[in-house]
Amino acid sequence: MTERSRNVQTGKTRQMEAAIAALLTCRTIVEAAEQCKVSKRTLLRWMQHEQFKTQYADAKREMLSGAINRLRSAG
Repeated sequence: MTERSRNVQTGKTRQMEAAIAALLTCRTIVEAAEQCKVSKRTLLRWMQHEQFKTQYADAKREMLSGAINRLRSAG
């Protein structure tokens, strides 16, 4: 892998991580795409990739688990 392709891959990975965070906090896919500065089409395409789906599901699970734990400790 060349230095340039490694940098492009790293940038894409960062964008995908930002997209996952945006999907967790935004109301719509359009809002999430705008927040992470990619097109809706790109975000939808990423959402079809197995690795992205797995990372997104893990992030949702972690977020939900954290919310449940906060509710338990508050009660």
